[in-house]
Amino acid sequence: MLQACTSANIPSVNNRYTLAAVVVAAAVVIVCGIFLVYRSLTFFLPLRKLSTPSELRTPKVILGQGLFSKSLYYQDPSLGVITDIEKGADGQLVLVGQSGAVVLNPNLQPASIAHYPKCMSDVAFVNLSTGTFLCRGSWVSDIALFNRDGQLVWRYGAKTPGIDDAVAGQIEGSETVIVGLNGDGGLHRLDPQGKELWQQPDGNVWHVEIAVPDSGTGAMILHSNARGQLISRDGAGNVVRQDKPEIYVSHFALTAWDDHPTRNDLITPGDGSLYILTMHAQTLAKLSAPGTAGVDEVEGTSVRLSALAMSYAALVRHSMWKRSVLYIYDKQQRLIYQEVLDHDCGALFARANSSGNEDLLLGCDGSVWKYSQN
Repeated sequence: MLQACTSANIPSVNNRYTLAAVVVAAAVVIVCGIFLVYRSLTFFLPLRKLSTPSELRTPKVILGQGLFSKSLYYQDPSLGVITDIEKGADGQLVLVGQSGAVVLNPNLQPASIAHYPKCMSDVAFVNLSTGTFLCRGSWVSDIALFNRDGQLVWRYGAKTPGIDDAVAGQIEGSETVIVGLNGDGGLHRLDPQGKELWQQPDGNVWHVEIAVPDSGTGAMILHSNARGQLISRDGAGNVVRQDKPEIYVSHFALTAWDDHPTRNDLITPGDGSLYILTMHAQTLAKLSAPGTAGVDEVEGTSVRLSALAMSYAALVRHSMWKRSVLYIYDKQQRLIYQEVLDHDCGALFARANSSGNEDLLLGCDGSVWKYSQN
């Protein structure tokens, strides 16, 4: 009996090694789990306790008081934060929020309205045969396409460390959705039905756009990556150009610049300034923007506020503190207006007015504000 119990309960040498390996692996998993929980607590809890920075605490016009008149253009809290303002094919204005979208008649009455589940990232107005509103996705949100009635068409969740961004458009005559992933997830292309067509490797594809060169033909995939580069790719995902800007580029937005109407230049923050870059990373302007250190999300647009010259407006978003900062520059790139807003704002749009010039529309949390030059 003793011999039987001994032979049954004492593992062989090989089994002992296997058992030891299992114990060590389990210990590593437990230690790593404790470490990750600790890092999460030490990272995220302080963020929740951070107070609003002093320069953002008080909403006010810092520079340029009296230059512009400000009025409420449209309001609907059910839309959530407005992250895109575009002109529809029929000339109507489309306001797109994180929770819904509205198409406005010229008299600012809704021609149609759609609601969808809140997107934990920007939502863009897109021109796909299958859908109209694209939730661009994030680490905590899948990419989702909704039709004009707000009904879900498809949802795409990556099986990699996380989604950084997505964009929809046309490349080489075909409708497409391009997805940028974190870590080594690279770049994915989807068809209009949300089916994956290909993958291309890259690291930390922070932001992705589809941009048309000055020639007006040959739309390219344009994205940033872990090295802070700007990468241009064709429809198959092949790298056409790799350009290194003078600053590290992560998030950026397409913008029109100066008198050039095409939105194929970039605005991106860096070193407490806002940089305007070409598609190929050449610096066109470095705009003074006090209080932008550490900022990621920016938007910008050229706007003809008066008949004298084109101005430029830039929006910096501080969603953590429900604050945004609006900057307006004159033709000589001088900062002439700066305002801290007690709103989370995510969209800029230049809207033609009855005088033949343009008003600046600012999309915020359930509201759109209009700025006109006095």
